[in-house]
Amino acid sequence: MKEKLIKLCEEIESAMRTSIDPTDPQQIQEQLANIIPYLANLSFMISTATEIYDKAKGEIADEIFLYPNKYKDVKANVMSLFIQGKLANENSLFERVESLSKNLRSSVEGMRSIISFLKEEIRETKFTNSKL
Repeated sequence: MKEKLIKLCEEIESAMRTSIDPTDPQQIQEQLANIIPYLANLSFMISTATEIYDKAKGEIADEIFLYPNKYKDVKANVMSLFIQGKLANENSLFERVESLSKNLRSSVEGMRSIISFLKEEIRETKFTNSKL
């Protein structure tokens, strides 16, 4: 599950890295066609990242409860740092997915705005030219 999530993140990141000319409606539409399908995966990605993170927290809690003598003399702040360290990879994955989700939505909205602007420019140019 974790590997599938990482692979999907890499696919989306790769698609979003594609450079386009913001004045070329065709390139914008092609890029939108490439990245819009990934929007459907965002809920799955966030819920999967949350599940992975929560499962890791549960495993740490199990370890602490199973071996209480091992951790009985550890101060709270040290224990907190220990837990954060144990969860670093899962936390990083969750933050990556969350950031990717925001960036993907933002990119799609930005490209839609550019297309709307370019369409309006074309209409205005046609209107101005028809008056001449």
